[in-house]
Amino acid sequence: MTFRYYESLVSAISAPGAAAKAPASAGITRTPGAKPGGTISQQLTATVTIQAIDPKVPSVTVKTADGNTLSFKVDDKKNLDKYKAGDKSRHDVHAGAGD
Repeated sequence: MTFRYYESLVSAISAPGAAAKAPASAGITRTPGAKPGGTISQQLTATVTIQAIDPKVPSVTVKTADGNTLSFKVDDKKNLDKYKAGDKSRHDVHAGAGD
């Protein structure tokens, strides 16, 4: 039996007035063919408060509605130009794993 595991995480920060997405969703997809396989994915959306922005990394630190503090790296620091500490933003996180 051969098992391959891949995982990816994609996140996006949007202004609070941006089009809303569903707060959470998940899915399981079977891989077609004779061999068993599949993919599992999940999407979460939350409104957070930006606590800090570090353009050197670049990264953003946010506080969730339940008080947790999380930090995320940002691929392109230009995406952080329109935000500052104290701003509320929508944070979309997409995660998936599959064979």
